[in-house]
Amino acid sequence: MLKAILSVVLVFTAMFSSFKARLTPAGSAPDGGVRVRYGSGVCEYYDMYLPDETDGEVNVVFAVHGGSWMSGDQTMFTGHAREAAEYGAVGVTVDYDKILNNATCADMVDELFAAVGSVKAKLEELGVTPGRMIVAGHSSGSHLALLYAYTHYADSPLDIAFVVGVSSPTELYKDFGSGTTIEGSRDLLLTALTRENINARTAEEYAAAIAAVCPYDLVTADVPPTLLIHGDADSVVPYGNSVDLYERLTELGVDTELVTLEGVNHFLGIRGPSTQKIYDSILAWAQRYLH
Repeated sequence: MLKAILSVVLVFTAMFSSFKARLTPAGSAPDGGVRVRYGSGVCEYYDMYLPDETDGEVNVVFAVHGGSWMSGDQTMFTGHAREAAEYGAVGVTVDYDKILNNATCADMVDELFAAVGSVKAKLEELGVTPGRMIVAGHSSGSHLALLYAYTHYADSPLDIAFVVGVSSPTELYKDFGSGTTIEGSRDLLLTALTRENINARTAEEYAAAIAAVCPYDLVTADVPPTLLIHGDADSVVPYGNSVDLYERLTELGVDTELVTLEGVNHFLGIRGPSTQKIYDSILAWAQRYLH
């Protein structure tokens, strides 16, 4: 049954991005980075880029790639990690096992936790004192980044300064009425992410399992500050996901900002004319929260 469901889910993969299907290779990271294998899973690697100056505490940008929880690898964010290093931070771009590696959403978040612990240990091994960490992601990577920040803010091996969600799925079962890709496949995706048979008839039975993979449902007054960036013409993840999360965070007194990219679809949020607006927003937050 699950294999049949996953075969249908694969139909949606092409709609989410132009993904790389290959597995993360061993060896050196591109462009002078350090590749680290942080676990025994198929995709448990990250690439690390160090700034020229590493005296004192050095902050970390921890980037989580998207790929509909099914594909892609950390090299999708190599450019962003290198740019973080150019700004004086440690840039890390992480890969993780996915639905097609039999990983659940909980497994993926656990892998991020292990990766952050490995980053801390690797930096200390290299004689670098890690400071605070920005956790950031796009699309499904943003979903995992938010889940990590909202479930591990108290015990993260590196202190989370703030989390950045770009084009974030935050309420996986809500129907926003916008006809987006994720709305059309939500039963299949939730079934794959939770390993529960979730559909309209069983949604109430599995309400707790659904809530456990929805950042919106995990918000408390204690979660890290959250910067949300979303195109209001997103045809993959409803823009309303970020609006609802922003309102919930505001209601609970969490420092938050929603940057709306007007007329921007899902992928132009990180590549295209809105790129500078995204960088400017993140840099403004970095100046506020990183010392």
